[in-house]
Amino acid sequence: MNKTQSPKSANKKFDSEVITAVFLLFLSVLLIFTVGVLIFRSCENGEISGFPQEIVTTPSTDVPTTPLTSKPYFSEQSQTVSFNTSSQYIVLTNEKTGEIIASLSSGTRFSPASMTKVMTLIVMCERLSENDLNETITFTSEMYNYVRSGNYADSTNYGIDPDDEYKIKDLLYGIGLKSASDCVLPVVLHLAGTEDQFVAWMNEKVAELGLENTHFDNPIGYESQNNYTTAEDMSQIMAYAMKNELVRSTLSKETHQSTAAGYSSTGEYKPSFPITFYSSLFGMNDGSRMYNYKKTYGVDFKLETAKLLAGKTGYLENGGVKNHCLVVYLKDIDSDAHYILVVGGGTEQQAATMKDIKNILDTYIK
Repeated sequence: MNKTQSPKSANKKFDSEVITAVFLLFLSVLLIFTVGVLIFRSCENGEISGFPQEIVTTPSTDVPTTPLTSKPYFSEQSQTVSFNTSSQYIVLTNEKTGEIIASLSSGTRFSPASMTKVMTLIVMCERLSENDLNETITFTSEMYNYVRSGNYADSTNYGIDPDDEYKIKDLLYGIGLKSASDCVLPVVLHLAGTEDQFVAWMNEKVAELGLENTHFDNPIGYESQNNYTTAEDMSQIMAYAMKNELVRSTLSKETHQSTAAGYSSTGEYKPSFPITFYSSLFGMNDGSRMYNYKKTYGVDFKLETAKLLAGKTGYLENGGVKNHCLVVYLKDIDSDAHYILVVGGGTEQQAATMKDIKNILDTYIK
């Protein structure tokens, strides 16, 4: 005989199931809450790597872990330049590794003269945008008077006249090829507002490169106790410069034709007329180092083992003491090896510095 469950018994069963469900729900909520608290505390203590944590850093003056260039160093194969040279400070380095191949007083401080402009170009090119390069600067009467007085008066000027207008890119070539100090000033003022600020940027780059024996106090290289470098440091500056395509271009061409607007040498106003900057190193233009070498020795300047790719000249005379200097970037003609050669403190005629370069390269690059 089948028995039917009473209503009272059914209610008791329902109440029991509800209590059980509520209890399980309570346990679930409690578990979720507990896990949440644990996760929150773990995050606060930085124990879970999957969550971003605030990182507090302090400024560091350490050398970057990835060097901007290879610092020149002596190896067992390094040689001392063994023959007489006009240049007093010499270093020939492997551009990629920094290994010193040959040297002479390479760690001694001296004035870099217009080799200073390699750093000037580095700072300019790193702070100029592509749009900036095509911007036009007017060479004012104030600029004109400034570059013909004081320390600028004894430096090389191209001959820009008041109201002449140049694109910034053209002025860069005037600096690199012609070493024209009157091309330096308008770009310096355009970027920094003052020479002092621009020179501060130059020395920031010196620190960034880890150069311990270099300091600049002007952007053109006039004689000063606080404007100095060494052959080794200058080699490192040039190695860094060659990584910048625009800097490299300004130091490697024989000529550059620009467009200027203003007054011509005859006083006639012309909205546009061509200006050509000639290299102080390359080519047979009157005034280049190669031209001077041929004029002095009666033969073309020709290397046996390497090809010149870029370079920057410099010259100062202080108290009758000459300082011909030069930094060049070159390639081995038989391999992919690249080199940097710095010569400074040349006391004889200009052509003697080029002779030093030829003798050093033909002797030590084999």
